[in-house]
Amino acid sequence: MTFGSGYHAALSTYQGGITEETLTWKFKLLGKSVLLVGTPDLIELMEDGWFITDYKVTGNPPFGRKVPICNHCDLEMYKSDDGLTCCNCGPLNPRSSAISRIYRPAQARSSHVEQVNLYALLIEKNATFLAKKHNLAKPVEHSSGAQIAYLSQKGVVRCNVQLDRAAALELLKRRLGIL
Repeated sequence: MTFGSGYHAALSTYQGGITEETLTWKFKLLGKSVLLVGTPDLIELMEDGWFITDYKVTGNPPFGRKVPICNHCDLEMYKSDDGLTCCNCGPLNPRSSAISRIYRPAQARSSHVEQVNLYALLIEKNATFLAKKHNLAKPVEHSSGAQIAYLSQKGVVRCNVQLDRAAALELLKRRLGIL
């Protein structure tokens, strides 16, 4: 069994949420009938809505890092031929007190963020189905948050994802508009 199929097998026995539920949404766009289908790895009902977790098996998970910040204007600095440079203040001495270092946590890859935002749309459109199938008192349309959990041989890196319904709808329109 591969690492990826092993986590799916373990996830299928998890009782704390809804795992591997295929969701569909049929709609019309530009006069064409479209069927959007997705299978979130895990959705859990929280007090403030559904929480989506999508697992990605990778040998190269994202990582957090320390970045130099200019203390004068609070902008992230970059390396240039002149050394550390602020786009407003210009080059600064790397040992200068004008430079701080802050930790930037790992960020989910943009395609994965788009994917969980589309899952949130599917959950919204399938609220009644989910309520009936899982004996919920009433349909819950709202998703409260999401995360991507990158699984590697070294460990798990979890990246929180900001859900953006408008961006997900715009993505659909843009991608489907070129067909």
